[in-house]
Amino acid sequence: MSSITKLSILVSALMLFFSSCIVNRDFMLQTDEDYPFAIPKMDTVAREQKINTSSVIELMLLTRNGDMIFESVVNTDVGQTQGARLSRTMSQIEYVQDMNGMYNLPLLGLTNLNGMTLFEAQDYLEKRFARYFVEPYCVLRITNNRFIYFGGGGSSSRIVILPNYRVSILEAITIAGGISSRGISSEIKVIRNVKGKDEVYLFDMSKIEALQYSEFYIQNGDIVYVEPRPLYASGILSVISPVVSLATTILLYLSILAR
Repeated sequence: MSSITKLSILVSALMLFFSSCIVNRDFMLQTDEDYPFAIPKMDTVAREQKINTSSVIELMLLTRNGDMIFESVVNTDVGQTQGARLSRTMSQIEYVQDMNGMYNLPLLGLTNLNGMTLFEAQDYLEKRFARYFVEPYCVLRITNNRFIYFGGGGSSSRIVILPNYRVSILEAITIAGGISSRGISSEIKVIRNVKGKDEVYLFDMSKIEALQYSEFYIQNGDIVYVEPRPLYASGILSVISPVVSLATTILLYLSILAR
């Protein structure tokens, strides 16, 4: 066996070894085969959503117990005037807590709403705003409820806003754009922080039996991870192609010199 042939075999072996070490290295949140997954609990949504230190709230305030909403629809004579007034009144502004956990609300100033449910906070604010308005009607909404979604494309991910607090895992996947063609629908993990401890649930969404998870609701801060399918062939090819080109050039140059 010539020295050039031996060299070509050695180069090929080295390329295969190093390429196998770096292919599919973009995978995240992997678990071992014997990983002890937690048992998912159905109807996981809180019946009354509470405001916490990370909550960004949106406030809508109306007077006269909100009857302006109905007047703007019913009163056709001054519909445009009422509609414009309603639009100004219902314009929502987002409020973020300061370092001390307080919201700086108009007229009320620094206000602490932590630990209150949305209904409790609404009732509390209506009583406070009663000093300035006639029969105030308050509606609160938490605007930053979201989850992180990995759709099965390796490390590609996105942050998805929850439109409400009763979004099932199937709805969450749909809102996020579905599963990538590379994703494995039978291996979907949900990572959730429960009382300071991370729990990981495994779902098989590939069969009709997955409908049993229709009452498993995604919560704020969850991570939904679709396991990606390894692409060894295309991955190795993309890694070794430029190396093969370089090695071929070198071997050709050496063969010319050996003549």
